[in-house]
Amino acid sequence: MNQEQILEYISNINATDLEAIKKMIEGRETELYDDAWWTHDKLDEYLYKVHYQDGHTHITCKGADSYREYMRNDDAVWIERYTKDLFPTYEFLLRKEQA
Repeated sequence: MNQEQILEYISNINATDLEAIKKMIEGRETELYDDAWWTHDKLDEYLYKVHYQDGHTHITCKGADSYREYMRNDDAVWIERYTKDLFPTYEFLLRKEQA
């Protein structure tokens, strides 16, 4: 659909349907944002941890910062993220192949 078609469609629906569409769009934006964690330049509900070959780690609050550190540093091995809860949920994100 082009912009004119979208505007025509929106002008022909009622407020209830428009609100439902708005919620669907917001849900889709959330899904896309969560899938692209490496683009997160703002604080979100996760902490990101970069692990290095020598065993030490680097923790950041933004996915984009952790991804840049992971790509820039040859000693970085893998990235995980975890929630900022009392009992955090961990999620593996990315790992470099080792020769």
